[in-house]
Amino acid sequence: MDVSEITIADIITFNPSTQQRLLSEVVRAEKKTFPSSEAFDFEAELKKRNTHLVLVTKTVGGSEKLCAYLVYLRMKRVTLIHKATGYRQEFDQFPM
Repeated sequence: MDVSEITIADIITFNPSTQQRLLSEVVRAEKKTFPSSEAFDFEAELKKRNTHLVLVTKTVGGSEKLCAYLVYLRMKRVTLIHKATGYRQEFDQFPM
């Protein structure tokens, strides 16, 4: 596996169909990873102008596969990391 296959980008840089598919993967992963008390409502929160979602993906067979995600908020001159999640099985294949 070549490291050049990894992409780090804001979700808005993907085309709309890929955005929807990756967002549903993020929501599904969120439900599996965190207890319901810590669940993040991506649909509602991403509509806010100051909330952003950065995805780490890798290309597998011409399709983007989710490896990690980061949610951050911009407030005036401050950036707050709200949530960062990675999936170990996706990164075990890459040499460090």
